[in-house]
Amino acid sequence: MPKKVTPIEEKLRRYSVAENGCWEWAGAKDRDGYGVFGHHRGKQLRAHRASYSVNVGEIPDGMMVCHKCDNRSCINPDHLFIGSSQENTSDMVKKGRKFITKGTLHGMSKLSDKDVAEIIELRKSGLLLKEIAARYGVTFQHVSLITHRKSWRHL
Repeated sequence: MPKKVTPIEEKLRRYSVAENGCWEWAGAKDRDGYGVFGHHRGKQLRAHRASYSVNVGEIPDGMMVCHKCDNRSCINPDHLFIGSSQENTSDMVKKGRKFITKGTLHGMSKLSDKDVAEIIELRKSGLLLKEIAARYGVTFQHVSLITHRKSWRHL
């Protein structure tokens, strides 16, 4: 006898309503805190995306389902909106949930802004990547990224 498949609409009933109006997913969550459940095709679905699809409509290819409420476990369709990856990131930054750490603000940075300016000048003067790297205690790959403006571009 084939295994009974639970419709997505029925699976989406696994929530409780919070005071702020969020529909808190009561099922399993992934490591990022988003509600998830298995689908009969062997694919794992994120609950907020499924909720949007069922309650609002199709999610365009390449688009994200974002949260107005910033609650990853919320599946309330009124709290969800479609956005590109860039729009989602901009929304996070605007709301103070994503901190962009560049240069000396990055906790792992070994270089100062002054060091980076010197590295660029040393490379322009012909000094080899490995010599510059040894002088500043970084890898030659890091020096290459700096001199090709792949990192520390904000300077």
